[in-house]
Amino acid sequence: MPIAYCCLDCRQPLEEKPGYYQCPKCRHQYRVFAGVPNFKPGEIYPGEERVLEDLEKQYDKMSFEEFLNYADSKKEKNSLPWELRRTMRFENKSGAEKQKWLENYSQEVIIKAGQEQIHVTNILLRYAKGQIRHETCLDIGCGRGPWAVMAAKIYQQIYALDMDMASVIIAKKYCADQGINNITFLAASSSALPFPDNAFDLINSQAVLEHVDIQLKSLEEIQRILAPGGYFVGDSVNRYNMVTPEPHIDLRLIGFMPKSLAHKLSLAIKKFPYDDIKPLSYGELTAMLRQTFGTKYKIIPFVESLQPSLTQSVLKVMPPCFLKHFNHTHYILGTK
Repeated sequence: MPIAYCCLDCRQPLEEKPGYYQCPKCRHQYRVFAGVPNFKPGEIYPGEERVLEDLEKQYDKMSFEEFLNYADSKKEKNSLPWELRRTMRFENKSGAEKQKWLENYSQEVIIKAGQEQIHVTNILLRYAKGQIRHETCLDIGCGRGPWAVMAAKIYQQIYALDMDMASVIIAKKYCADQGINNITFLAASSSALPFPDNAFDLINSQAVLEHVDIQLKSLEEIQRILAPGGYFVGDSVNRYNMVTPEPHIDLRLIGFMPKSLAHKLSLAIKKFPYDDIKPLSYGELTAMLRQTFGTKYKIIPFVESLQPSLTQSVLKVMPPCFLKHFNHTHYILGTK
């Protein structure tokens, strides 16, 4: 059965209308763009609504590759910090490299990344003592859909959301092109989720928590909508990473600096913003998980990647106390 959307203000089930959802109690309305409902509190960049209206007009007129190129050409969208980092890296490629990237989009952006993310999910679920239900699951911070696309082969019903609605529409277009029909896409903030309590058997959120403004609120929302006996799996970039360069800006040990200085250094050296990244230390993450999940959580110090490397080999033999505080990533398993 589909999960009914709830009003963000009063938690009442929403009524579906042509082009929007409406709360019968408080009359709040939530627009739909290209079949994707928008539950975000506002625009995440100036002119976002105009971009979404334009993408909706082009959605059925273009092939996936044409639509991807069209969406990525939007200057308003490319003002976002994460889009700026991605776009600047892409602009360094030659014309032939760009074409090859587009041709290999499915393999590199979706399948390869999705396989790695599902691998992390499966490793974390091995630490779960209860039975794993393969029914309803939610992917928070789905981006362009890699985890959800891979999970569609395993789980019966998947909901996938992100704050960046253009990316969600791109993911929906990709799934339509590939004939994947058991994923429901929406745009929402992780700190205000439009779902009833106890809705999901599995919630995944990878490479997301460091991008969230109100991290504790997001964890509270995840715990609220997780079904009893269900599992939350995710990760969080470690602020005090001593193992690898910071993955968003490729600089080492930057988490040991004051955050304002780290941002200025990133702008000076990499030309990338860094003030949108909020990595947590082991102590900060532990405190938040304790407030939201009580004792029903674990932080796993190490998960081996599908891509073997010298770094992975070294980490295997490092003491857990070092990994707990200084590994590149905290891996999280929570239950209810």
